[in-house]
Amino acid sequence: MRTAPATDRARADTSDPYCDRHQERMNGDPRQVVTEHDAWNDENFSVVKGAPGAATFNNDPGDIMRAYPRYTKGDLMNFTYDDLSRDYGDETLNWYEISPGETGHHYVNDKRFSLVSWRGRHSDGPTEVYLPPGFDPAATAVVTDRTTQYGFTVRNASANTPDEVMIADDPHTTHSSAAGRGHRLVVFDDQGERPGNDAEDDTDTWHYALVVADPDAADTARLQDIRAELNAAVQGDPSHGRQPTNPVQLVGKLNE
Repeated sequence: MRTAPATDRARADTSDPYCDRHQERMNGDPRQVVTEHDAWNDENFSVVKGAPGAATFNNDPGDIMRAYPRYTKGDLMNFTYDDLSRDYGDETLNWYEISPGETGHHYVNDKRFSLVSWRGRHSDGPTEVYLPPGFDPAATAVVTDRTTQYGFTVRNASANTPDEVMIADDPHTTHSSAAGRGHRLVVFDDQGERPGNDAEDDTDTWHYALVVADPDAADTARLQDIRAELNAAVQGDPSHGRQPTNPVQLVGKLNE
C-alpha cells in the first residue's frame, strides 16, 4: 500500500523573550530610548512576540504560514501562492490570477490558491504541498492535469485509486490545535504506471496541481473547463509549436 511521506519532527515552542524589553537609542539619541516591541521603529522584524507557549504573531499569520511544495514527483518548474493576507493598513493583498493561454478567461483572482508544476516523473512517491490553515479541506478544490475534485475528508491512508488526490494531516508542524497545523495536499499522479501509457511518461511531460480555497467551487463542469484550459497552457503541444507556459498573471499593484 502506498502512503504519503511523513516524518514527525519535534520542535520547541517559538518565542521572542526580548520583545518589549529593549533599550535602544533611536538614531543614537539618548533622549529617545525605544523599549517597545523590537525597538526598531515599530517595524517588528521578529515573527512572533511573547513567551514560550503563549507566543503570537507580529504579522498577519497568512504572511507566515504559507503553502509550499515539499516534494515533487518530477523537476519543479513553477510555483505560485496567493495568500490574500492583509497589510499593515488591513488591506487584502491580491497579487495573482490564473489566465490560461489566449482564452481570455480569468480564474481565482480573489481566492487563496496555490499552483505547482513539475516536469517528468522521477520518483515513485507523490507530489506533496503544505496547505496552511486558510484551506478548509471541505471547501477546497483541486485541479490536476489528470483529474478534478472538490471537497475533501482528511485521511492519512491511500485508497490506491488511479491518479489519487487526497488531503492528509500534517505531522511536520506543531500547534496547540489540529486546525492551526494545516494539512498536506498529496497528488499521486499515476498516469505512467498504467499499461500503454509509458510513452507519455517521458522527462519532458509537464504536470501540475492547482489548489483553491473556495466554498463556491463545487461546479464540476467549471472545474473540468479550467482543467482543459490549464492542460493546454501548462503542457503545451510541442508537436504544433506550442511550448508549455505559466498561466499565472500578476495583477496586484503596489500603489493605487
